[in-house]
Amino acid sequence: MTKRIYVLFFTIVSVSCFVFPSMKCHATFVEQVLGNTKTISLANTCTADPPGHMSVHYNPAGLSKLRDGKYISQGFALAYIQRNYRFTPDPDFQLMNEFTAVEDDPLSFTTGKVKNGRIFIPGIGPVNLPVLAAPVPLGISYREPGSPWTFATAIYAPYAGGLSHDDNDPARFQGKDVYLQHIIMASPTVSYRLNEHFSFGLSIGIGMTALGLQTDARAPNELVAMTKVIANATEGFEDSFNALDLFPMFGGGIGPFDQVASTEITMRDSFTPHFNLGFLWEPKDWFAFGAVYQSPIKLNLEGRYKFTYSDQFKKVSEWLGGSALVEAFAMIFDIGTDKLENEAGRVVMEDFQFPQRVQLGVMVKPIRRLKLLCDLHWANWSTTQKFSMQFDQKLQALRLLKLLGYTGGGTRLEYTKNFNDTWHYSVGMEYRLFDWLALRAGYEDRQTCGHDNLFDLMSLPDVDYFGAGIGLNLPRGVDIDFALGYLRYQEGDIYVPNDSSYNLNSNDFSKPVYNPYAGQNVETNFSAYLASTNISMPFEVLNELLDGVMSKIGLK
Repeated sequence: MTKRIYVLFFTIVSVSCFVFPSMKCHATFVEQVLGNTKTISLANTCTADPPGHMSVHYNPAGLSKLRDGKYISQGFALAYIQRNYRFTPDPDFQLMNEFTAVEDDPLSFTTGKVKNGRIFIPGIGPVNLPVLAAPVPLGISYREPGSPWTFATAIYAPYAGGLSHDDNDPARFQGKDVYLQHIIMASPTVSYRLNEHFSFGLSIGIGMTALGLQTDARAPNELVAMTKVIANATEGFEDSFNALDLFPMFGGGIGPFDQVASTEITMRDSFTPHFNLGFLWEPKDWFAFGAVYQSPIKLNLEGRYKFTYSDQFKKVSEWLGGSALVEAFAMIFDIGTDKLENEAGRVVMEDFQFPQRVQLGVMVKPIRRLKLLCDLHWANWSTTQKFSMQFDQKLQALRLLKLLGYTGGGTRLEYTKNFNDTWHYSVGMEYRLFDWLALRAGYEDRQTCGHDNLFDLMSLPDVDYFGAGIGLNLPRGVDIDFALGYLRYQEGDIYVPNDSSYNLNSNDFSKPVYNPYAGQNVETNFSAYLASTNISMPFEVLNELLDGVMSKIGLK
């Protein structure tokens, strides 16, 4: 017992030395939210006590702890997302001084919220659902009785997230419909038990990734506002100077709060391999240490896009080609002058990847029925500094954006994020109330990988992840688990004052991509509710159940 106390004390001190200096670092992205039922209840604290078939992801060495023979598990998960927004104008903000005040912005004093979750279903496409539901994970394993080798595969979703808003929601200017998910379709895995104390394992994940975005665009910018002001001032000059084809200037101009375009992008990568390598050391029945390395998932996302332009935008483009003088200016600066309804084609996401990760964990049993767990998580998110999309043609919107100082060119859209690497911790406990009933709970301190000055409506700041659940061990090797999870911002409501984020509400118009809420103070809150169940059993038990069902319905 004394040794157990020493080990527990050492664990807590070690974790504290790693964690507390990193509490100010920014946060994990949407990773490992829906693992499986046990990992939800323990808030992803499972490296030293791997979760059945989902060991293929969390620590492949844990497969050595499964029962002999053929084994199968099936999970089912639900997720409900709440996110609200509120926009209040900054009274000190004005465009063009006396000409346009922020009170004229139709978004002032409005609110918005997430209406649905959004998910991509292979073979069907993107679907909006009030509650996201998925029959994952599915796992299968086999071990010859007495063999040190265990073989398995699983279907699961290590990265998943998607939101949908109403057509008139103020959040539509930074993502009316958005989803990003990565599903592992097959994960051939092997573990080897070297001796009774040490195991290691390797998993090869073969996945597919889907990304989709529908958004409206606007530009509350001084130069944009100037086009409208000048156009208004030159109304009525058409008759006097008709030969010049210059009036009204800018074809009527674009108001600073007008919608200029709508964008739809869908991209896929149907073959994205990676690997997980882990080991598990159990020198005592009351102590274990586990570690896993997850390689980066490098993506080659390709797909289609469509830009649909507003009437005001089309009039400006037409005006730029309406007179020899202005058209010459447009040609020099490579600005599009065609009056296009829309532009469509192929698009490629460049140099995007899900990061490599390391997870370390310890398990201590201070008493026979109690397990205490603690994990450290590291993710290499700094490999993503910006999102870059390469289009197959020069786009009117990007060419015109050069007048505002955009330097990405007419065929490339660059969106800066400057993600940081993250360290964070999670803790969990399992108490076996009876031999057949286990109670579980966990907490994960999910630190953000982003920056406050690059915050946008799709960002997640630091998030608390709470989990709780139970495990039932029934006769004949049947295990049933239930879990609930809850996520929320650590600081409650997030308040982003006007001119504090380049990607949201900056007033620095030399950085034009993308600040659709310039002049607005933005307040947002977030919560997500998870529910999951999982059943595991030997294949022979499953066959008997299926035979019984078929007999009852007359098929056998």
